[in-house]
Amino acid sequence: KSRGDLAFYITINAILAILSLIIFYPLLYIVSSSFSSGAAITAGKVILWPVDFSLEGYKAVFSNKNIGIGYRNTLFYTVVGTCVMMTMVCAYPLSRKDMPYRGFFMFLFTFTMFFNGGMVPTYMLISQLKLIDNPLVMILPGMIGVYNMILARTFMQNLPYELFEAAEIDGASRFQRCIYIDFPCILPTATILLIMNAGNIMSV
Repeated sequence: KSRGDLAFYITINAILAILSLIIFYPLLYIVSSSFSSGAAITAGKVILWPVDFSLEGYKAVFSNKNIGIGYRNTLFYTVVGTCVMMTMVCAYPLSRKDMPYRGFFMFLFTFTMFFNGGMVPTYMLISQLKLIDNPLVMILPGMIGVYNMILARTFMQNLPYELFEAAEIDGASRFQRCIYIDFPCILPTATILLIMNAGNIMSV
């Protein structure tokens, strides 16, 4: 490596090290403060490591009966809410050119991306469906993301049709073709959609 290359790598590594410290220090401070006494935190004695080791903060948090409900809801929303199965089930038939009225159904889905009833009609609908104070209210309204569905449909459309012809010649049904050919081929896209859905749920 030339001197210019070495100088470049040293500069980049130094910048990354500084950025890592900037990001890591607040996390370390929070952890250290959680194991320190309230007096030490108020006095500003906590810098890197815990001062006057104490578990009072954790005792106060876990003594709250609602903490279990909070973690239960978090796990439920994260695991169930990130499921992309309904998006894939919707995208698969819309990607097939032989589906009747495919353009009409695609228009209905796309229409919802630009126009919606608003807050009050949405609340009225959720209320009539008896989803108020129900954990499913965080899952069902966003079970199918139209944008994510369009991404999955577009990727499915670009799969070689020869794969499906070969599967049909071997006697595979539409369901088998979908499970054993389509879904494995779009696994990278499904992973991206999974991450996007997880981000949306965690932001809520």
